[in-house]
Amino acid sequence: MKYFVAAVGLSLCGISFSIAQQPAGTTPPASTQIPLAKADDNSQYANAAIKGLIESVDDPDVGVREASVMALRELGAQAKPAIAALCHRLRDRDGFVRIDASKTLVDLGKDAVPTMALYLNDPDPTVRELVLHSFREIGADAKSAAAAITQRLVDPDVAVRSAAIAALRELGPDAKPAIPLLAASLNDPDGYVRIDAAMVTARVGPEAAKSLANMLHDPNPRTRELAAYSLRQLAPSLITPPKTEMYR
Repeated sequence: MKYFVAAVGLSLCGISFSIAQQPAGTTPPASTQIPLAKADDNSQYANAAIKGLIESVDDPDVGVREASVMALRELGAQAKPAIAALCHRLRDRDGFVRIDASKTLVDLGKDAVPTMALYLNDPDPTVRELVLHSFREIGADAKSAAAAITQRLVDPDVAVRSAAIAALRELGPDAKPAIPLLAASLNDPDGYVRIDAAMVTARVGPEAAKSLANMLHDPNPRTRELAAYSLRQLAPSLITPPKTEMYR
């Protein structure tokens, strides 16, 4: 046994010696090399995956469509080429696919906004509402769609009007062009829409004061009350600080 151990030790010493004696800069034999992936190799694989997923989001099977949308979401910003295909899924027959598509578009942010805004004219009110909820989630980055969102304040569907107000609330000062229609929404047939409109109008900024003051003359007393409430909320931003006299 000791002769076997000695033989193995000599063999290992020989391997170590041969490696040590190898000239500097010499490439090891191919069998001993570990292949390293190039940093830019993954992009071509990602592009291939995205191309396939864009096609499969239109698959006739709902399970395939949903899995494809979720896979695109995992790709993050690299899924931008799929924006048009994802927007089309906002009209999917399956509710889960629609919601997953919406979440994926929200993750893509402002890059998805222009294409999504086109679907605010969709004949299906549930599609319009879903787009507006997505814009609310995107927040200030959806400001390029401010005009399209404002048009939905007069939508025939009450849920769409309510969602439009919620989306405008997240735009903050960028919602100023919507002030006239927001103030007019204080007279909406739906009570919840009226209240939401009053709160959002007051948050837009002092520019809303004139439109709100005009609503104080509305024939409906509840509308006048909401206008006064909004002006009350707006009051701190309307106060002009007193001028201080300069003494020599």
